Amino acid sequence: AGDVNVELFDKDTPQTVANFYNYVNDGRFNNTIFHRLVSSFVLQGGGFKFDDAANTFPSVTTDPAVQNEFSATRSNLTGTVAMAKLGSDPNSATSQFFFNLADNSSNLDNQNGGFTVFGRLVGSSDTTVVNSLASTPTQDKSSTNGAFTDLPLKNYTGTTFPTDTTAANFLRITGIDTVRRD
Repeated sequence: AGDVNVELFDKDTPQTVANFYNYVNDGRFNNTIFHRLVSSFVLQGGGFKFDDAANTFPSVTTDPAVQNEFSATRSNLTGTVAMAKLGSDPNSATSQFFFNLADNSSNLDNQNGGFTVFGRLVGSSDTTVVNSLASTPTQDKSSTNGAFTDLPLKNYTGTTFPTDTTAANFLRITGIDTVRRD
């Protein structure tokens, strides 16, 4: 759908940003899919790839979990990027992250130690791209993978998921470039 520019909050969330960069620098986010989309809530990725040849969803190889760095000064507001984690462990974030599609501060700032916001969309064109992704229809494909209850799929009308899908059906991160600024 286009480029998405994100400013990372390395001074406020140094461990989380360093963790994110580990995945970026190792290329582990390349060709991953957004596997969860809940309208007016979140668009989540960083956990799975789609293997076009085998029609499977290999997990991203994860590093050890990062310490939760939630701070009330960085709320889960529209256009921010936060770490996903297990519901029972505030210090369980690894590779998965999400874009907040709405003001989720009343929920996500107060749940499970708060969800660490470590970045934000930079400009209106970035918001436009994320909103375009967020308008993708979702389907429940949890029988294939329990994480896929709200899987965004483009132009998919098949009946034998995932064997009748192609990479074009998924919202994919094809690569991440970094620009460092002082």
